[in-house]
Amino acid sequence: MNEQTVAQLLEETRAGNRLLKKQLAATRLAALALAALVLVLGVLLSDALAEVRSVIAVVDGLDLERVSEAIAALDVQSLNEAIAELKSQAGSLDAEAINETMAALSEAAGSIEEAAETFNRVTAFFRR
Repeated sequence: MNEQTVAQLLEETRAGNRLLKKQLAATRLAALALAALVLVLGVLLSDALAEVRSVIAVVDGLDLERVSEAIAALDVQSLNEAIAELKSQAGSLDAEAINETMAALSEAAGSIEEAAETFNRVTAFFRR
């Protein structure tokens, strides 16, 4: 082999080594990122498992037979009838009369307040 061929092979080897070093650095970086991702997922999974355990504890603490008995004991028909009755009573309310009554009460409260102020002014003379 001549010197030129050896120099060319040496340069190609160096170029290959540089490329391999870059690939090794990229692989290490990807492995580090993957390790960080696995760590984060592990922490999140640990928190999720703790939540699942607490939900399981709550469900285990429920007396499902008692809950089902309570649901079965609900008288939905009577509840529906009561709601219908309340709805009909609410529909029969005279909103205008209620508003007029509220206005009259407001006026009466104002008159009482004026009378109380007058009383306080008159009696203030005697308190001195």
